[in-house]
Amino acid sequence: MRDSCVLSGEMIVLKTPVLIVAVSLALITAWLTIFSLQWTEPLFKSLWLRPALLIDVKSQVGFAVLVFIFSFSMVGTWLWLWMKVLGVFRVDPVKRLVVTCCFWCVMLLLDMVIRFRIAEVWGHRFSLEAATAAVETPWQLALSVWRWYRSDVLLCLYGTLGIVILGVGADILIGRLFRKPSPDVLHSRGFSISLAASTVVAILTVTVFLNRWPAAISLITRTSVGYPYVELASVATDFDGDGWGYFDIPPDTKPFDNRCRPFAVDIPNDGIDENLLGGDLQFDLFTENPDNSAIAQVEWPDLTFVRKPNVVVVFMESVRFDSISKKIDGQMVMPAFQRLIQEGALAPQYAFSSQGYTFSSVMQFLYGGFHSAGSTVFDDFQNNDYETAIFSGYDLKEEKFDAHMSADVVFDPTRAPGQMGTFHTTPARLLVDQIDAYLASKSKKKDTRPFFLWSFFVDPHFPYKQVNQPVLCDHHVATSDIRPSNKDAVMRSYYDQVYHVDAAAARVMTSLRKHGVARNTIVLFVSDHGESLYDDGNTIGHGIAINDVMTHLLMVVVNSPVDVPDVLSHHHIRGLLRDMLTQPVAPTPALKPLPERQLLQYVGNLRYPAEIGVFSVAEGRLIYNLRKNIISDHKANASVWFDEKNHDSQLNRRGLSLIQKWEYQLYLKGTAQTNRDSQVADKAPPSHSTEQM
Repeated sequence: MRDSCVLSGEMIVLKTPVLIVAVSLALITAWLTIFSLQWTEPLFKSLWLRPALLIDVKSQVGFAVLVFIFSFSMVGTWLWLWMKVLGVFRVDPVKRLVVTCCFWCVMLLLDMVIRFRIAEVWGHRFSLEAATAAVETPWQLALSVWRWYRSDVLLCLYGTLGIVILGVGADILIGRLFRKPSPDVLHSRGFSISLAASTVVAILTVTVFLNRWPAAISLITRTSVGYPYVELASVATDFDGDGWGYFDIPPDTKPFDNRCRPFAVDIPNDGIDENLLGGDLQFDLFTENPDNSAIAQVEWPDLTFVRKPNVVVVFMESVRFDSISKKIDGQMVMPAFQRLIQEGALAPQYAFSSQGYTFSSVMQFLYGGFHSAGSTVFDDFQNNDYETAIFSGYDLKEEKFDAHMSADVVFDPTRAPGQMGTFHTTPARLLVDQIDAYLASKSKKKDTRPFFLWSFFVDPHFPYKQVNQPVLCDHHVATSDIRPSNKDAVMRSYYDQVYHVDAAAARVMTSLRKHGVARNTIVLFVSDHGESLYDDGNTIGHGIAINDVMTHLLMVVVNSPVDVPDVLSHHHIRGLLRDMLTQPVAPTPALKPLPERQLLQYVGNLRYPAEIGVFSVAEGRLIYNLRKNIISDHKANASVWFDEKNHDSQLNRRGLSLIQKWEYQLYLKGTAQTNRDSQVADKAPPSHSTEQM
């Protein structure tokens, strides 16, 4: 069958055989893929602190050819598959080709629009995988995207519908022009040979040649034209059925032993390296001072308080550490917190979140560790006859907090008809109104029962447009205008929302004084994580990297009766509160330096992290990238490939210690969860009445 033909009677010449169509679509796909990668990665030019990956012409041409091969294989497979499927229904070959090409263009355009928009707003460090792993459910992430970027989602839907209509229209037009069946253009020897060759090369690239060009290939495999081949190689080499293949990143180097795979829980002292990393975990590796260890508490025994002051804990969404000293046009962003510190409040300088997402920070505070089973900080107070209260700017049920906390008094956006702020949240100023009403009610009833009050001020959450009157900016930036080129407006909108959180904190202290309980109330303000505001040139948000702007916390403690650690994370707060209510009162409470204390940090999910890290004042931050197998010392600006057998390298030894701390924490977390699950049937959960305000 010829690749081109003339249809008698219609004088229409078919000059677009499938090989030409496939090459054309592959060229377009490859160009858009490279363009999108350059938009987010330093391929041909350097980005902030990141050198270009492809410097010489030879490597640039080679990379482009490699992308084209992947693109041709994907395009060719798509054309072959759908033209065969449509052929079953006896659709005209030319119609098949047109419809198949149209739908490929639909997918390609949607993919590019989504990638460009993510890169434009969130920057090159954004990881959808890490974001999805960190939130409680992918549905929450999808719901937030719909709320923030409804216009973008609708544009994609309308664009898809428009291209489909054009494809159908083209199909109808061809049907009118070609009244006689046209030859099967799929029968092309050149197309078949090219498709087979490109597919073989693509598969070899993600398997046999993976270690020859790891940086370039890892980029390609994260694109839409490379990802399917990674999954294919993974499934094909998962011989033991444990979900990991020999060519995965990281690889399953024991593909016939289903006891061993990446990210498995390493059982100590069993002679088996279950997670194929760092050797078999040994119990005797963790004999150092537990106060300095990165290992979080897993068991919290019942405790009787020796004194019972009121306690208020206020979480602040996305408040950066530098907010306390930040000025906008000469005006302090957080003047109220500055006054509190001048009046004697304690502000730790090295408070860091373990993981830069709200849910994990709240869970670590509640349970006092990396686990989410057993008793919580609310139980500590309820068991000591405290009245408990929750005033949350977030919907407790939507954020999945309701399954982990209960109180005598509860307020969230679902209990505030007509007072909800932006995106189903309640601004801090309205929360303080409710807190003040609660304190007034207790004062009026002369209720002397001590209270534990937890609140969450959510105003500075992305996209920084909570319903507040602008003070540090003319107007809050529109969601569609959040991009690196508009950095100043984005920054002003963010800090304006932080200013309103500061004002709300001042009103909390005023309310406590007004109702006569300020002197007998411990107040702890702490952010859940930090926020990147294009500090590196093109990254915004949190939870996608281990660095200061995303994890350094602002924390201020008022009326602490004991010394406060200068180095701590959210999982230390429960223990700190217990110390405040049981330990001897310090004559002059102060910050307690702990230069050797290590704080474990991670990106993604603790069980399946993309990176793990440890911070201490003495040594700075050490990070291990599990996918790249690289240990990086940020203080010394040095990196090495991790080799567990290389004991001569200090960086390798520190990396091994970090890995083992992470492994040990996972093991303890799993053990605690198993033990507690077995006790559920023997212990009835506490019953607490709930008063809705």
